[in-house]
Order: sequence, then structure tokens, then C-alpha cells
Amino acid sequence: MKKLTTIVPVLSFVIVFLYNRHFTYDYVEVQIDKGILKGFKTTTGRSNADYYAFKGIPYAKPPVGERRFKAPQEEAAWAGVRDALSHGNVCPHLDLAFGFLRGQEDCLYLNVYTPSVSSEGPLLPVMVWIHGGGFVLGSGNEEVYGSNYLLEAEVVLVTLNYRLGALGFLSIEDDEAPGNAGLKDQVAALRWVRRNIKHFGGDPERVTLFGESAGGASVHLHLLSPLSAGLFSQAIGQSGSGANPWVISHNVSNNTIRLAECLGAKNIDGDKRLALQFLKTAPYGDIIKIQSTLRTSEEVRTRVAFLYTPSVETGVNVDEAFLPDHPMEIIRSGKFNKVPYITGYTSHEGYLFMKELTKPETMNAAYEDTARYVPRDIKNEEFRNALGKSIRTFYFEDKPIGTDNISNLVDLYTDTTFVAGINIATKLQLSVGQSPIYFYPFSYDGGLNLLKYFFKISLPGAAHGDELGYLFNHQLLFWRKAEPASEDEDVMLMMVRLWTNFAKYGNPTPKGDWTGSRLEAYNGGQIQLFAHLRKG
Repeated sequence: MKKLTTIVPVLSFVIVFLYNRHFTYDYVEVQIDKGILKGFKTTTGRSNADYYAFKGIPYAKPPVGERRFKAPQEEAAWAGVRDALSHGNVCPHLDLAFGFLRGQEDCLYLNVYTPSVSSEGPLLPVMVWIHGGGFVLGSGNEEVYGSNYLLEAEVVLVTLNYRLGALGFLSIEDDEAPGNAGLKDQVAALRWVRRNIKHFGGDPERVTLFGESAGGASVHLHLLSPLSAGLFSQAIGQSGSGANPWVISHNVSNNTIRLAECLGAKNIDGDKRLALQFLKTAPYGDIIKIQSTLRTSEEVRTRVAFLYTPSVETGVNVDEAFLPDHPMEIIRSGKFNKVPYITGYTSHEGYLFMKELTKPETMNAAYEDTARYVPRDIKNEEFRNALGKSIRTFYFEDKPIGTDNISNLVDLYTDTTFVAGINIATKLQLSVGQSPIYFYPFSYDGGLNLLKYFFKISLPGAAHGDELGYLFNHQLLFWRKAEPASEDEDVMLMMVRLWTNFAKYGNPTPKGDWTGSRLEAYNGGQIQLFAHLRKG
């Protein structure tokens, strides 16, 4: 019998081939600032509406060689006509399902899907999608983020890749490797949109940035970044915030040294610059494969999910810094990009960890060591332990965790991993003048809930990422569709209408056809609770 490691790449090749094949499409050419692109005309799968697709468009030079770990450089022009018929390389990461290495370093590509390629007449609102994946995996390609649903609502959709893991977020806290290269990739893509989207019928003055999980946290960080000012007019952050505990990396120079030493660097003696020089020439696959194995036992205990994520840029040219201070400090200063903002989360984000949570050792550790759930920036050990005991009482009523109260453990992970950070940041933004902010909870449990399907979770509610099936048609789940006149279709149409209304008007319910409630913020400001997306 063939080994799985042989079968998986073959299956992957077949899937990619099926996605990228083109039959008798009508081709179309568009002139942009760097040259001519050839895309193709196709139709949405639901209503057979026509649209145009341009895939694999470079928005920056390949981040290879001396450009590894550095901010992206503007893409070069090309002669003749460049095919934009299939996706470009994805950025290097380990496949979520099978663990094999995917992608190439030459990966800074985006995709444009549009109902029109005319720059004459009214231009359409633009929605730029940032994918999730913990800053360590994923891409903007159609396996998960198909464009059909959104295109039927007359918007232009842009999806993109950005550097991941250490290749995207390694730092030595100086100008040689200041960090946040992956976020600066996103800025470069937004600048590309600003320069070129009118050639695809899109309005550069109406750009909505949206994303989920790490993509949602990225969106929130763009609200706070001076580099992103003026590049978007609205923002939607789904299940992610710069205040979530898994977003901001600490001890970043030490993490760089640790990575180099584990890859075999000799005689660097704790020198971060020597570590960087070694890593610049290390095989990118080796970097990606080893980065997830470097956490210490204490980092695992205190739930440090990833070592290479966004970081505060210290010791660098402040004019080139994406994140010059901690997200909460930037919010407190009031110096951030105040645009209309939607934020929210699913009812049971903690299902993301379900496989781990059902292990007896996890249940025991969660009960005996609840101080691990206290934010890491609280250093006083006595205070941490007291807070830990309060957490145990609140969630478990001081009763050991078992299968009968596993839902309480899910709630704890939902709150500490996602909900608390989103709520704290949102209320603080309102207190310093951000308005309007729209908030949603998503609890609908239907046939297009992606994560619950893959993880075979039968408990009620919506898991992390489950709303995505109602915004994007997943090619990996092509056999699961919203049947006409079904509740799934109703929710899909509602989600698309709310999100695209926001892109068009800066308000998800511009006609007043949805009466929202309001949540009080710290200073008496109000968050508009415009939708509770649930079953029934």
C-alpha cells in the first residue's frame, strides 16, 4: 500500500488541477499600472450571474533572497500580456489537514473578482478579504473563499496571500528585520487596490477591509496602523482583535535566536544579527516545519499559541513601523483610523479546540491550573492565582471538569481566546470617539457550518469560522450547498446583504429594516447590536 505522504500530494495536485482548469471561457484583457492582464468571464454557481476573474496577480516583488523578512517592494512591470487565469503560489505553510509543506516564497499574489471591467459609469464598492489561519497557514484562494455569493450582490471582491509564520513575522527589533512583514504585505495589497481597482470597475474610495480570525485581528490592526491610513473606508473584523491573547508576540529577538539555533546555527552566541544572517539563507521549508515545535513548556502552559505573530516595532524607523505601540495603547491615545466598523464572534468559538478539550489531561489541567487563563501581562503571582480561582468558581462552580460540564470549558476557551479581547478593545475604541461600531453574535447552526462539519461536532451552536460558509462558497465542500428556499439559504442571503450593505453604504441596515439594540461603552457611548444570527 502506498504511503499517505505519497498519496496526499497527488490528491492535492488533482484538486488544484480541477480548480484551475478552464474550459471555453471568454477571455478579457485589462490594462493596469504595470502591464496588461488576461482574465476570464465565468458565472456564479447559484444564479448564473456573469462575472470576471483575474487570479494570481503580483502585488509585490517576490520576498526572496535579501528581501526575506523585509517589507515588500512594489511589483515590477511586465511586457506583453500576463495571464491571470489561475491562482499564484500560496505562501509557505503546513497543510492543516495532512501536515505537508505547501507553497513557495514567491507568493505575494492577489485575485480580483468583479461583475464589470468597465471604468466608465458608476464604480462598484470593493471588499478586500484577509484570510485567517493563526498567522501561520492559509491563503486567499477559492478552496475556502469562493466569490459566488458576494459577486451576486454587485461588489468587487479582492482576496490575497500574505507571508506567514516566521517568514512573515520574525523580528530582531531593528531595521534589518523590524517584524510585521506579513501585515506590510497586506498594506502593499491595499495600495495596489488603491492604484488599480478602478480598471476592474471598483471604486478606490469605497474599500471595505474584512477578515476572520487572524484575518479579523489583521483588520483590527489596520485600524490602528498609521501605514494603513486612507487605504480603506470601512472595516469588518470577524472573530479577531489586536487585543486577543494570541495576536501580539513577545520576546521576538529571542524567538529569532531560538529558531536559528534549532536549525543548526553555530557560534552565534545569542547574537540576533548573526541569527538573522543564518536564517536569511536557511531553506524556507525547514523554517516552516520547525517553527511550531519551539515553544517552551511554560509557553504551552500559559497558552502561547504561536511564536511568530504581529509584534510592536521597537528600535526601528517609526515612519516605517506598522505597529508603533501596543494595540491597547494606540486605542487609548485615540490616534487610529476611525472608520465605520463591524465586529463580532460566533457563539462557541471554543469548539476550535474541541479535540484537545475532551482529553482527560486537559480537563484536569484546566481545573487545577486556572491561572493559565489569566492575561500574561498580569505579572503578580498572588493576583494571578486569585483570579484563577475566581475563573474556576465562575465557570465550573468549583466542580471538576468532565463530560457533563465540558460545555463550560468550551465557554472558558471562547471567552478567554476571543470574546474578552474583542469586547474590551471595542468598548475602549468607543470611549475615545470611534463611531459607528456595529456588533454581531453568530450562533446559527446549519448545513454550511464548516468547522463543525470537519470536526464532527454535534453540540449546538456555531464554532469558530462557521459563519464563513454563509459568505463564501467553499470549493472543498462543493457538495454541501444551501438548497433553494432553505433556512441555510435565508441565512446566507442575510449575511451577504448585511456585509455588502456595509460595503455600499457604511451601514449594514441602511433602510432601517432591522431594529438593533445598543450596548453601553465605558463613556456612555453605544455599540449598535444590529444582528443576532441564529437558528429559529
